[in-house]
Amino acid sequence: MPGQLFAQFQWVYGKRSLLLAEQCLVRANPLWEALSSTKYRWLQGQVALERAQCKNFLGELGESDSDSAISLSLAQRSHFPVLELRVFGISASMHLQQGRCDGAWEQGVQGLKRYWEGIYPRDRLDQFYAVLWQCTEESGSLYAARDVLQHTLDLRSMAAVHNPFREAMLHLRLRNIFLSQKQYKLAESEDAAASSLLASLKGKIIDLTEYRLINDIEPAELQLQQGDPETALATIKRVSSSLKTVQNDFITLNINRVSGDIYRELGSLDEAKSEYQNAINIAEATLKSLKDGDDRLRWLKATDDSYRGLVRVLLVQKKAEEALEKWEWYQSRPLLQGFRAADVPIPATESRRNQDKSSREPVKATRETRLVYANFKDGLQIWMSNEKGMQSTWVKVKQQDFERTVRDFSERCATPDSKLSELREEGTWLYAQLLQPIIASLPESQAVIVELDRSAYNLSMEALTSPAGWYFGERYPVAYSPGTRMEQALRVPPSIELGAELLLLDASRSPGSTYLPGMEAQRNLISRLFPRTHVVNSSTTRWNEIHSQLALSQIFHYMGHGRRDGSGTSLVLNAKDSLRATDVDPKLFARSQLVVLAACSTAAGRESGLLDTNSLVRAFLIAGVPSVVASHWDVDSASTSNLMINFYENIAAGKSIVQAIYLARKQILVDRPHPYYWASFSFTGRVS
Repeated sequence: MPGQLFAQFQWVYGKRSLLLAEQCLVRANPLWEALSSTKYRWLQGQVALERAQCKNFLGELGESDSDSAISLSLAQRSHFPVLELRVFGISASMHLQQGRCDGAWEQGVQGLKRYWEGIYPRDRLDQFYAVLWQCTEESGSLYAARDVLQHTLDLRSMAAVHNPFREAMLHLRLRNIFLSQKQYKLAESEDAAASSLLASLKGKIIDLTEYRLINDIEPAELQLQQGDPETALATIKRVSSSLKTVQNDFITLNINRVSGDIYRELGSLDEAKSEYQNAINIAEATLKSLKDGDDRLRWLKATDDSYRGLVRVLLVQKKAEEALEKWEWYQSRPLLQGFRAADVPIPATESRRNQDKSSREPVKATRETRLVYANFKDGLQIWMSNEKGMQSTWVKVKQQDFERTVRDFSERCATPDSKLSELREEGTWLYAQLLQPIIASLPESQAVIVELDRSAYNLSMEALTSPAGWYFGERYPVAYSPGTRMEQALRVPPSIELGAELLLLDASRSPGSTYLPGMEAQRNLISRLFPRTHVVNSSTTRWNEIHSQLALSQIFHYMGHGRRDGSGTSLVLNAKDSLRATDVDPKLFARSQLVVLAACSTAAGRESGLLDTNSLVRAFLIAGVPSVVASHWDVDSASTSNLMINFYENIAAGKSIVQAIYLARKQILVDRPHPYYWASFSFTGRVS
């Protein structure tokens, strides 16, 4: 999408800005701490908003949203209307940069409403229109986008202070829309206006040629979006001819990607494959030199469309097995590069020189049934494999409709007072897309391993409802996979023995924490079933004091409070300590076979899913732990304790981890049919 391209471009050309953002946080964080005990509410709100912008630029999206919410709350409670307006404008822009148009539109509309309730400078209005036209462009409504963009430029022309660079970029964006609409004279006029403004900046801003070049890619995307691939191809070829003047891998990657999209639309599938593969090669070469962190995540996002494009071409060519092999490589690659297990060597797939070979290796057939899902703009691909072989199914559904329903359904599942009838209606629709096409081939009561696409990471497959009214999780044990290649890198999980060393970290009595019903029963049951249980009261123990015990344990069970921490969750230990994803040291979990995180939102992950470096589940997986049980939303403590009691009783009866949690869910479901109470906890890892 054009908007995503420009958000990525802002990062690539913002290395200096990244450094400034880091310096901003170094200065802002101590100031925030100092202000927290004062009554300077306006200054607190300003600092919170500055922190939000810096964290957004650094890719710390969850923490950025949290700081924005703090700033907005301070502005509204203390009646600071200008600050409130500024929060709406900046928050809308940050949502847009993150590719979240729904959130950007909502913030923009709220900001406009607030604007018209008072008297403010025109530049305050401009920022909201800027968000609206970009969201409108993303939706494909170019005539509406053109009008709103033109109005944005008119507003800027009347502003007291001008920003020539920003206005030049706006003229170029308007030029691009005119080009896609074949209004060439108007496009020429906008290009001249942009050129005049940029000429005044020579010597003040570097890489003007590259700024122009990245703008020149967008018309091809818009022309393709409007159903004119022939014109789009001519446009992208003209841009490609200018590559000789620059040396920028990111621009080359995006030209390859857009070219792949165009050739695919034209039906020139071999050419499309070649362009997508060129983009992937650039990304792989870059990823090799990047450490596990925000830089890698941004590059992975930038190449997402190229990988998906290549897989989609293979599907159109009826090469479903090869498409699955490429998809599995793509899914597991980021986790494998971050793999840090102390006692397991990095598999051959991690080596760049073996990349081509490993990406062609067939995915091994297993006794269990495996469902792999890939979401594309024009539909949903389902691969089902078991000992009988592989079955490929294509479901025609709009990506927008699918992802919106997944988000709505997941929110309803996480809300105990949501209407069960509405939840079931959405669950039935999702069942029709995800399960109905292959349900007849699923052996009932046998484990189903599910690999979801990242956009559906928080979806509870167990809560999907059949047309007959039963939940999928009532009849099928479900396990979630991080990708077959990542699974093969994990330790082989043995059956859980009652004589296993179990470390139970009890954080339910931490100072200042609220009472959690059911915790005592949970603790007592586990201690009774596993005689070698070591119970540690975290309120009187520091994290580093239990390292030796943890290193000897096969099972780690945490019970207490999960606190949202950026895009992930931290486990509250005591007044001083919290356990975050970055604290998961592979050496401490070298013997761990099972990790259970019995607290709120311990499987939390944003749209990046297991790519999110703040994800606790991801942290335990790349430490080599083969089995992780965690929750996708803020849970009910009493129901959680009952589920955990049932889970461990099933383990004691000799059930596998997958069967144990399946039966535990069913026991809760009998009395509490709303998925909020029974479907939050999921198993992720290696089944066999």
